[in-house]
Amino acid sequence: MSNINKDIMKNIINQALGNNDIEEVFNKILEIDPEKALTYCENGLKESENPDYAIYLGHTYLILGEYEKALECIDIALESGSDYYVYAYNVKGEAFLELGMYIESREAFIKVLESDEEQLLAKEFLVELDIREDKYKDAIEKCKEYIIEYPGNNIVIAGMKSTLGWIYMEDTNEPDMAEIAFQEALEIDKNCSRAYTGLGIIYITEAKYIEAIGLFEKAKALDIMDAENYFMIALCYKALEDFKSIEELLFKAENLEPEDNRILLQIAFEMNRQERYYEAIEYFNKLLILNPDDDYTWNEMGDSYKANDQFNKALECYIKASEINNKEELYMKNIKDLNI
Repeated sequence: MSNINKDIMKNIINQALGNNDIEEVFNKILEIDPEKALTYCENGLKESENPDYAIYLGHTYLILGEYEKALECIDIALESGSDYYVYAYNVKGEAFLELGMYIESREAFIKVLESDEEQLLAKEFLVELDIREDKYKDAIEKCKEYIIEYPGNNIVIAGMKSTLGWIYMEDTNEPDMAEIAFQEALEIDKNCSRAYTGLGIIYITEAKYIEAIGLFEKAKALDIMDAENYFMIALCYKALEDFKSIEELLFKAENLEPEDNRILLQIAFEMNRQERYYEAIEYFNKLLILNPDDDYTWNEMGDSYKANDQFNKALECYIKASEINNKEELYMKNIKDLNI
């Protein structure tokens, strides 16, 4: 839940409930407290049998990460006569996407565009689907098409150019094309936060750490909820061997993306650097919950146990890494160095 004062939150919700516009009320409550939005939708559905409440209920479950429930609610809404097709199929498409059901997701977003060909959200998700399915040429072509379709809409055009930059940078390994795309996005819209972030990452690869930090700071000012900026600033300071703010930045990134293994790994490394080995081990364990068969993490955790004079624990980790990798010789030196 938001850190907003509870009394303020109650007042906002009470004011919203005095409004007869279901969608407006729902959006206000959802922004403050998704759990209360669930209750609002459930009560509305019981009291009025208005199937639109089931769509809002599905949207709330989508926000909460309960994708199967979201799909169930949307199906109920459509079967009960709701004509909110665009809203409904956008929710279905995103839920299927998060479940890795890409064919069904694509079908849902195509239905959105059949109802409203100007629906930008569905177009953006179709690009995302192409990227996830490694159809990078298709994704690039879609971005270029959408840029042409929205003449004069600087926010849309800059967003699509930024998306192009990320595809060139992350997927097709064309950093020069990526840099051009990010620069063009920022020339069109100076508030395109993801373009600043992408350009900053390119600067990191060129060891331009100070310049990169400046770009990430601009991105962070525009979008304080993007963990990538905190994480990348931390990496820049690490490269510069300026350690004073790294821990704080990494913890902020973790708070926003608690299951990002890159962030967890860097926190573990920072704890090791500070000789806070128990905390480093805690983060290696978090990583192993996400990926229990990662021999690299087992080996690094073994190093932390070893540095903390917990040699038997270190041995267990090195043996586990060896078993996963099936290459005992890679870790045999670590095992021999324990002298136990």
